[in-house]
Amino acid sequence: MTLATNYPFNANPRTISFMSEKPNPRVRFNMKTGSVKIVGTVDIVDEEGKIIKTTDNVKFCGCKLSKDYPYCDGSHRAITGDPKPTIS
Repeated sequence: MTLATNYPFNANPRTISFMSEKPNPRVRFNMKTGSVKIVGTVDIVDEEGKIIKTTDNVKFCGCKLSKDYPYCDGSHRAITGDPKPTIS
């Protein structure tokens, strides 16, 4: 996939390509727990927009019980009663 617009004045648009052909990340909201899961590769940035880390499939806590806040560690199960997911 090439970038067709907004390229540098002296660059050939045919030579400018996106760094990744991966689809956009998907955002999933869990209305029961308040957690937000992002499926795909995302950059975690600070208040100034500086990249702290790049990660895949991150889940943010919505219940504020996580010991790894702002990331979800499943602590919400204590209030929702949901069983721990199992891998079959």
